[in-house]
Amino acid sequence: MRIASAAGGLLTALAFVAPAIVCPNAAAVPEWAYDALGDLAAAGYVKLPDGLRQLDRPQFAHLVAVALTNLNDGRRLPDSSLSPLLPEQQPAPTIGGSEASSPKAKPEATATAGTPGLAPVAATTATVKPAAAPETAVSKPVETKEPKPAEKVTTAPEEKKPAAGIAETTAKPVSAPRPDAAKPAAPAPVVSSSSPAAGPSAPADSLAALRQEIARGEAQEKELAAQTAELRTRYQQALQELRRLTANLRQSEGPATDGAERQSALRQAKEHQTALVEELAGALSRAEKALNEERRHLDLSRMELARREEAGDRAEKTAVSEAATAAAPTETAPLTLYAADVPEVGPLVETPVKAATSSKDERLQKQAARLRAEFAKELEAEGFFDDEAAKKQAEATMPPRAVQTPRFKLDGAARFDAGQHNGPQSIGSRSRLRLRLYPDYNIDNNWHFLGMVELEKILHGKRGDKDGNPVLDRYYLEGFTGITLWDIGAFGSTMAEGNIYDSKFIGIRARVGDPVEYTFEAGETHPSHRAYNFKASYRTADRQLFEGGFYYFSPVYGGNSRHIYMLNYRRPIGVLDFGAMYLRGDGRGPADNGNGYILSLSWGKEDSWRPGAQMAYLKYYHQPASTYVEHTMNGMADYMHGFRGWGLGYSYTLAKDWMLNIEVDRLQDLMTHDYNNTVWGSITWFFKTYKD
Repeated sequence: MRIASAAGGLLTALAFVAPAIVCPNAAAVPEWAYDALGDLAAAGYVKLPDGLRQLDRPQFAHLVAVALTNLNDGRRLPDSSLSPLLPEQQPAPTIGGSEASSPKAKPEATATAGTPGLAPVAATTATVKPAAAPETAVSKPVETKEPKPAEKVTTAPEEKKPAAGIAETTAKPVSAPRPDAAKPAAPAPVVSSSSPAAGPSAPADSLAALRQEIARGEAQEKELAAQTAELRTRYQQALQELRRLTANLRQSEGPATDGAERQSALRQAKEHQTALVEELAGALSRAEKALNEERRHLDLSRMELARREEAGDRAEKTAVSEAATAAAPTETAPLTLYAADVPEVGPLVETPVKAATSSKDERLQKQAARLRAEFAKELEAEGFFDDEAAKKQAEATMPPRAVQTPRFKLDGAARFDAGQHNGPQSIGSRSRLRLRLYPDYNIDNNWHFLGMVELEKILHGKRGDKDGNPVLDRYYLEGFTGITLWDIGAFGSTMAEGNIYDSKFIGIRARVGDPVEYTFEAGETHPSHRAYNFKASYRTADRQLFEGGFYYFSPVYGGNSRHIYMLNYRRPIGVLDFGAMYLRGDGRGPADNGNGYILSLSWGKEDSWRPGAQMAYLKYYHQPASTYVEHTMNGMADYMHGFRGWGLGYSYTLAKDWMLNIEVDRLQDLMTHDYNNTVWGSITWFFKTYKD
């Protein structure tokens, strides 16, 4: 048995190891890919880690994604060891070789570093040697030694060698023999500061043209900055409006039939506002990119102007110094040079970088395309193509649409509803017409004055106090202070998805936080003299919802106070949305203490602007009287001493802005055990006085 167990264990181990032995390179990185990525790394588009060949395909593909992104953006890593490709990254030519900046080099045998396009200064110094071309070896530096009397070569100040232009101004060194050399030296010509090519100063018209270019760049930068600031302001305002709409929609979420028209209007406004925010974000990204590019070019131009002006100052100082030297007594000891292996160097001319790197760039592009095709699957899994598409969309040249947000907006909903209510606590049958208007006055693109005017006409059944009389039921200010959204006045409050309270609230409300949102309300309601509540809500990336809250009402309809605790959880299950809510009520009086809960399943959304949109929900309630104050349903919960039972709802968008709603409730009173049944339906027409 032990042998059989050992054999079984060995076979099990081989079962795990065998795939790696049989197919060791099933997803190996091809050999050519290392060379291609190495070329991109040499060009500065990615930095390769140690142990490159130990990486698997996804890890290698990540490096490919970095290289492709930098290549497409024209962005190189800041590494001095990498060979430059861009003109602004070319190193400045040095004078006297790279040793000119070394501490070992003698200061009297070197000159200051030059810049492409300008000639170096050569006066009262050792022989000047410009840097070699990028592909030419650099010669040895000139050495200065103590001369011997018989081998001195004296410079001739009166000899001059004028040059034709600035780019061609270079002193031509003449080799002097070492002390042990046999051949005599020829005299070395000297470039005087009085020569037209003596200094790097550019002509006055060149400096004037550069200053004009800088002035034009500053004007362009100012214009782009103003445009960017305007776009940023519009974007911030649109984003703030989107946050406001999102917070209001969250507050009214849930299958509350009575508030369906408000939810639909908020959803529609949020959809349009989201599209506007995305459009403005793309336009702002393009504007900021153009502004940064203009500032970059302007900074380079300013640096070039400062460099040229500094070079001109140095040339002027050199000319003054040479004039003083020429006026000095002639018995001054002449400067003697000993040079060896110094080749004659032609005029210093700036190398055209584009022509030199065009073939290399073309080869890098081909290698990048090949890597892109080879690792397409891994790049797609990493989200590279999504980021690339988003960037292209952000860099689109289409300007943002000119949206003029009206100062005053008016939404409205006209509804016909009819219901049949049966049971001891029912109100019988009733039909009515109801008109609601939602004005919105934008005060300063932050604070809004909002309201709701309601007109109700009972056609059949029990009449109420509002019958035939227009009522200003909502009137409040809404706006941000910092990141907190405030409502001040008489506004609608939907507590615990309407399972505790759904009606008018007079006071203040503050909402802040994302992804955890905190809500606080304090004031009074129609059933209670004082009321306040606190709620924390957290929504995860996979659309799960966690909520907890505390609600206080005192007194309720002239009776005793109520304390209600709430826990809520929602999550999507396929195409359905599952919800479970727990309520703990402390009635402190005739309303018995008790535990309540609501289980729900919902499907779809109420979208009044999308023909054919559907929404349905199924709920089971168990709520003692102490767990609610004014329920959101059209059933008879508010007339009962606590209840339990089923609720079913369905909505269908018949045409754009026309919606059909149906609700069925079968509820049992927890005290009398009587049933109250409701069948209710409505047709609603939505309208507004503005265009999105």
